[in-house]
Amino acid sequence: MKKKYCFQLQINQSIIFCNSTQRVELLAKKITDLGYSCYYIHAKMAQAHRNRVFHDFRAGLCRNLVCSGKSLQTVSVTFFGKHRLV
Repeated sequence: MKKKYCFQLQINQSIIFCNSTQRVELLAKKITDLGYSCYYIHAKMAQAHRNRVFHDFRAGLCRNLVCSGKSLQTVSVTFFGKHRLV
């Protein structure tokens, strides 16, 4: 008799990367329009604002964060255990 394994994946938060600031804003708006909580950050935003948004995301105030790759280069935090975003 074969054993059946069933796994259920529960995702509490997500970080979605886009390759342009326009796509970041567009995707964040579409996610919000669908009724999901979503913040966004990109390189054209002030550093203090990016830090605040990321801090709020880490605190659990939002479930989805859409960002450009360059927007997180200046944010250095420990996230998901041993992984480090730089």
